[in-house]
Amino acid sequence: MSLSVLGLLLFSSAAAAENSCAEVLAEVRSLKSALKELLCNPNGLRMHTLDNGETYFFSTTHVGSVLNWYGAMQFCKSNKMDLASPKTKEELTLLVRKSKEIDAEATWHLSATDAGRERGDFRWADGEVLPLNSSLWLAPHANFRNFLWEEKLCVYIDPEQAEKLQLHNCVVKSHIICQLPAKCK
Repeated sequence: MSLSVLGLLLFSSAAAAENSCAEVLAEVRSLKSALKELLCNPNGLRMHTLDNGETYFFSTTHVGSVLNWYGAMQFCKSNKMDLASPKTKEELTLLVRKSKEIDAEATWHLSATDAGRERGDFRWADGEVLPLNSSLWLAPHANFRNFLWEEKLCVYIDPEQAEKLQLHNCVVKSHIICQLPAKCK
């Protein structure tokens, strides 16, 4: 076998291997995209990506648009999301402004609650503590003392009142803000 034929065979084998790797990488990317779509597609709901890069669903007039906190949490979970967790003033402002644009007269459930914990031990969907002395609250140290002891309290926003977190009984019906999980970015 001549040196030029051997070189041509080696070159062909290397090119085939390179094409093979490129095809495998393309297939992996395609599978990754399909998996993300499967895990993160919120069942055809109209989503809104805000200036913070986060993507949210704001309930409007369809079935399930106004639920108690437990129903709202279940609705978000069944659509591969969580109730929204605005942990910064900037994020809270974005959510209040968008909710006001959609329905200024509505109140909107968020993920924080003390349900299943001691009174006043508010946690977001990811388990992070929402301190009672947070500047995100409308009233200093929250207003949980205004409720009956056995009531479970949930956090909501009311765009007509303020760009602040407020409390109500978890059985109160409100609109819903769901948030896509970080893995779906």
